[in-house]
Amino acid sequence: MRIRLRALVSAAFAATLFLASTGLAQVRVDALTEVRTIRFTGVHTIPERRLRELVQTRDRGSFYGLRVALGMIPFVPAPTPHPFSPLVLQQDVARLRRVSRRVYDLEQQREVMRHALVP
Repeated sequence: MRIRLRALVSAAFAATLFLASTGLAQVRVDALTEVRTIRFTGVHTIPERRLRELVQTRDRGSFYGLRVALGMIPFVPAPTPHPFSPLVLQQDVARLRRVSRRVYDLEQQREVMRHALVP
């Protein structure tokens, strides 16, 4: 019984290592992959409008289904594709982290100055 259990655990561990080493993606990305929506949740010290300006990854936009349907009418342009790029997404993450770090540092400096000015 113990030998079977050890063999089963060893096989499961080996399968996990194999899958991790092959680098299988959770979501397959190809030329047709697009971002449906981008949402910022939680408390923001940076306005959402400013965050959207910083991000280069673009979503489909509002009324996408309607724009696709209207694009089937002659002389009405269909919505332009916005292909997803994992590299651009990583650059966006780095950019947002950098900006949020600056904002956090400024808030910390304000707190220090506020405490220094209060007797």
